[in-house]
Amino acid sequence: MVKRGLRVKKKYDILIAGGDLRLSFLARILRTHGFEVICFGTEPLGRDQTDRWEKPTETGKFEEAVASAKHYCGGIPFAKGGMLCGNAEGFPKALSWLYVHGNALKTVFGGGLPEETVEFGSQFGIRCVDFMENESFVVDNAVLTCEGAIAEALREQPFALHGAHVLVLGYGRCGKLLAEKLRTWPTRVTVCERDPVWRSYARAFGMDAVSMEELADILPEQKYVFNTIPAPVLGEEELDAVASDAVIFDLASGCGCTDREAARKKGIRIRPLPGLPGRYAPMTAAERMAEIIEPYLSVE
Repeated sequence: MVKRGLRVKKKYDILIAGGDLRLSFLARILRTHGFEVICFGTEPLGRDQTDRWEKPTETGKFEEAVASAKHYCGGIPFAKGGMLCGNAEGFPKALSWLYVHGNALKTVFGGGLPEETVEFGSQFGIRCVDFMENESFVVDNAVLTCEGAIAEALREQPFALHGAHVLVLGYGRCGKLLAEKLRTWPTRVTVCERDPVWRSYARAFGMDAVSMEELADILPEQKYVFNTIPAPVLGEEELDAVASDAVIFDLASGCGCTDREAARKKGIRIRPLPGLPGRYAPMTAAERMAEIIEPYLSVE
């Protein structure tokens, strides 16, 4: 049984806690739109951005902030290993803190909400709104992820992306968008996808496409490898075929696509790229989050 939290008179429309720069911008966007916002453990903005916005209320006391807010917004991802996610002072913080002090909340927002958080919400009549279950948001997030991945690729390699051999592993939402952006760069894009139907679509849009069984055969000529599959894909056989000057950019969440120890021994460069929208387009990402949140705040 979750204990009752602090008895604090409600003052703030929403507490924004942790996360990355997306939440820092979100707090300021909501404040600009007339909502009372309190922040805990959000990342500081640069001076050029700070001077443009009215500063929201900040606190160093998580339990009091949770108890004084009507709604709560965490990051993307919301939690890992039982800990609320955040990079600033005060984080990570155990999920249990939210359960103890936040049982009077009306809504919890976040990306990839854990099952236990949804159960907590059900127990206390709290709405749980997962950004990653909103299809429009997921597509917008994938667009920002693709832009960030291309920016990382340009920073990492010493030669032009234009005309290079590029491999995209997976042809889901993110894989489709990334392959299309790379094709129009233009690059020589190959898609590796299990589903023969999606391979046919990739070919229809002017890309090469191969099955997983053919992956090792085409790896030697690929200078850029972008993975969007949240599962191990590149094992010993595939890594033996990776070019010495290639870089593997891992966009997928979860355990990663590559046997990293084997890659290290072979001298293969791997760049895990989590949270790209928070690094390359945090304000745009925050605007999309605000579109989801504001209807819930406006009806209070």
